[in-house]
Amino acid sequence: MLVGIDLGTTNSAIAAIIDGEIVVFKSADNREVLPSVIYIDRNDRRLFGHRALSQAHTSPTNIASGFKRHIGEGFEITFEASNLVLNAEECSTEILKQLLARARAQVDNGTEITHAVIGVPAAFNQMQNEATKRAALAAGLRDVKLLQEPIAAAIASEEMSGSTSDAFIVFDLGGGTLDVALVQNLLGSLTVERHEGVNRLGGRDFDRLIVDQVLVPWLLDTFDLPNDFMKLEEYTRLRRVLQPAAEDAKVELAGQEQSGIFVPEDNVRTVDLVQTPIYVDVDLTRERFETLIGPLLDRTVAVCRDLLKSALYEPEDVDRLVFIGGPTRMQFVRDYVSNALGIPAVQEVDPMTAVAIGAAVFGATAAVVDKSSKEAEEERTQADVGVEFQVQEVTGSETARFRLRIKDPKPD
Repeated sequence: MLVGIDLGTTNSAIAAIIDGEIVVFKSADNREVLPSVIYIDRNDRRLFGHRALSQAHTSPTNIASGFKRHIGEGFEITFEASNLVLNAEECSTEILKQLLARARAQVDNGTEITHAVIGVPAAFNQMQNEATKRAALAAGLRDVKLLQEPIAAAIASEEMSGSTSDAFIVFDLGGGTLDVALVQNLLGSLTVERHEGVNRLGGRDFDRLIVDQVLVPWLLDTFDLPNDFMKLEEYTRLRRVLQPAAEDAKVELAGQEQSGIFVPEDNVRTVDLVQTPIYVDVDLTRERFETLIGPLLDRTVAVCRDLLKSALYEPEDVDRLVFIGGPTRMQFVRDYVSNALGIPAVQEVDPMTAVAIGAAVFGATAAVVDKSSKEAEEERTQADVGVEFQVQEVTGSETARFRLRIKDPKPD
């Protein structure tokens, strides 16, 4: 069995085509995505995903996250309680094992999951790609293909919407990075024409704005703290619990008008200059949050305009915007970017599962394309004219795309 995997910096997902239907494998508590987070305690007890995230407030030094951006670099993470050290590749293997276990629990007994297509950023270099493959093989897969994430997202867009486009901008705003790609559809073949990105622009910058502009001022007004307490070693634990609290608020504001940011003193475990235990209890409205992130979204729009300019495209030359990445689940983000660029946004695709779905569809289709190409070549050796027939095996629309290519006669 083949699966499509989005091994994301912040969240990961796994999908497959089963009996012609797209299936996104869910956790036992019905979640489609697995946060790419690992927690390890002093006894080597390990938690993953949302369960690991739940420890971020109380045990921030035993958490690993965001490691995908360092894969292939030899970057190491130390879990302080156990003194265990894992590199980014090993952490990725752990997340892949969790995804595969999720899928195995939901397919027929005896079905082996041996093949996978994994989405990777368009900007990944050879070392990063090879490290991703090694991580997948170490997780128990036997055959792994890599697919650029913008291509996967474009495939998912066509599959879920049931329509095709000549040109897309795939806007990938993740936890730590922005990647935008111009994807062109030429006779059913999707290619990345141009891509641009910013390595330090993503959802964590949204979190940082909440910390710097909302939480820090409240703490300074409420407690007796040095103005530069965020830079002082004695307030390290306070600093570490603020970021996940801000992230929780950001996620809540995607679906409601106000979020209460609360961290009890038992979790902070820090006192101010007069020995008062510190806690956090702040309300944040969606309106204020949207005002805070507006300038960052302007930067993302500027990157898209640079992409279009470098490709000699105008906005009207692009059919639609495809959004992937956690922050783009916010309707405000999609509307802001779409309106600024004057390019309509695809609404049918879940930004959190698009890459996994696209990878699964690609894998199912590629298997037939490979077979068709081989059979066509065999026919070509026996006839004066070679014919290559390729068909899209899996489609959610009422029509399917196919390609018939007449090759030159084989020379005697």
